[in-house]
Amino acid sequence: MPTTQTAERGGFRASGKTGGTPGSYSDKTGLPCDNHVTESMLSADQVITDMMPDHTESIRKYYADTEKKHFTGHDQAGSTFQEVGSLRELLQLGFEQRGGLGGDDRDELIALGAEPDGFLDGKRYIKIGTPGLLGITNTAGMNADDLVTVKRTKTGVPCTIVADVGEQPAVDFGVAIIAEDTMGVKGEGVGGDLLITAFPGLPTKPVVNSKDAELVGKVDALEGQKITVTQMRELLGGDVWANTRVLPTGTVPLEVAAAYARTGPWYTPTSPPVHAERLTEPLTWTTGNGDAMTGEPGDWLLTDGETRWTVKPEIFASSYSPTGDGRHVKTAGAHAAVVEKPFTIQTLEGMGAANVGDYVVCGENGDAFVLTRTNFLKRCAAAA
Repeated sequence: MPTTQTAERGGFRASGKTGGTPGSYSDKTGLPCDNHVTESMLSADQVITDMMPDHTESIRKYYADTEKKHFTGHDQAGSTFQEVGSLRELLQLGFEQRGGLGGDDRDELIALGAEPDGFLDGKRYIKIGTPGLLGITNTAGMNADDLVTVKRTKTGVPCTIVADVGEQPAVDFGVAIIAEDTMGVKGEGVGGDLLITAFPGLPTKPVVNSKDAELVGKVDALEGQKITVTQMRELLGGDVWANTRVLPTGTVPLEVAAAYARTGPWYTPTSPPVHAERLTEPLTWTTGNGDAMTGEPGDWLLTDGETRWTVKPEIFASSYSPTGDGRHVKTAGAHAAVVEKPFTIQTLEGMGAANVGDYVVCGENGDAFVLTRTNFLKRCAAAA
């Protein structure tokens, strides 16, 4: 029978089988033990590649959605890493810090304050030192009439609860959850370890148990709606750990406004064709909120018969198509979020006020701007 060995690694103790029969798998790495092959003999890239299969579109999308939520800024509600930019970078850092990706740090995480019922059975929890922003809050500290949003923050999982906050606290570590691939995700008979997810801070109990089909259905039916904390407690049977979203305040840079817009749904353009001409000198125009904006030589001046605005040439090229009669029609969709508290955006054309009820819009090019509710509803429709 295989023997069990305990080794010191980077300040923690990892226990795993050494030896085994050819084709068996180590409970540390999930990679074949084939006589005496151990994690220390494999490169970080080999271990991580084995943990993160990419042979199907659904797997690639799942990992991409995880990175969108936790690595690429505040595009979604929840916690975000501040220095590592991808799951692979996080696991690489963990490998370097620990000498591998074996072990299970749940006891240490519980000692740091994690609730025991926040851990999933049959999973390993790997603590990795790296800074992040903690995007969760316990709704027990919220008022009964406070509003929260029912939102799906990641494809393939039930909707969760999102609370708006002014800021998110900093943390200095993250957690990667790893499990043995008993479902054949990598392919029939492959087995080995599989990265489930990763996030900054301590693990918490999911808002909705994905195995409770009835509750999942009730929560998912409210997707996109705002409900009071009282209604949330009645629905879920008590308080939960909600994801948090930072509401912009004061004057914010373009990237913050863009990230806020991306927390909203995707919309498709419905505006009629516009006349377009290239500017040869600076031009000042006024937004629906009365803000003065400036177009520069080389920008495009667009008019729809009622209003006019300018667009940078690279954005115009990727967002508008000619109609054949000298006009252009917008073809590119965009994310948009309703403004709940007023703030000001440093847009590409000038300072724009975002008032309550306005929409902050951001396309795939990363540009962000403000439309009044009236103008937005004229130009955009929710994607089917």
